[in-house]
Amino acid sequence: MSKQQRRIFTTEFKKHRVQLYENGKPKATIVEEMISPRSPNENAWPKPRSR
Repeated sequence: MSKQQRRIFTTEFKKHRVQLYENGKPKATIVEEMISPRSPNENAWPKPRSR
């Protein structure tokens, strides 16, 4: 097994996450956003081919 590299977050990123939490956003939602994939086509499904 290879050891995963530790992610490094900028101070700006951390401050933004703290601000979200202080404004009432649930911690679980903030964490979920951090670990979910960031793809612009995340919810896009391939279009069926015409036959």
